[in-house]
Amino acid sequence: MAEDEEYELLPKHELETLKKEVEHLKKHPFGDLKEGETILEATNNLNHSVRKLIDIFTKAEADLAKQYTDSSPGKDLKTIKDQNEEIARGLVTVADMIKEMKGPEKPSPPPLVPPPKGPSMLPPKPDSFAEDFLAKAPPPPGPPPGLGTTPSRPALRKKRRRLFSRK
Repeated sequence: MAEDEEYELLPKHELETLKKEVEHLKKHPFGDLKEGETILEATNNLNHSVRKLIDIFTKAEADLAKQYTDSSPGKDLKTIKDQNEEIARGLVTVADMIKEMKGPEKPSPPPLVPPPKGPSMLPPKPDSFAEDFLAKAPPPPGPPPGLGTTPSRPALRKKRRRLFSRK
């Protein structure tokens, strides 16, 4: 490949100038502008913050791993179960104490108003109600006079033509 390409020879001072420009660009990638310095500073601050976050997450992971290996989930669940049983026993004891404080249950007093005498205010049974209603109800009305039969389609069309025709 080197045989196919042609190289142009440059004078030494031009080559030195290009090297200096490359070095200057490496030191100041955004040029001599004030915004370039601000961007570079912001990028460096962001890089530093990301490193701190990575450190925090690494420490948190190590703490969680240590905590998980130190305790067993089975032991924790047994502790919770024992606590729940103790709470339940306490609730039952409190309920028993409240019952004892109230004393024996007294029978409820008789109602002050005697039950009504005479016909009942309750609705009749559904079967007897339906039979009574049907026996007393008049027959359904028939169609109005003149409407006993339904006109045929041709008669309806003829009637529509008369109603909507222009004269």
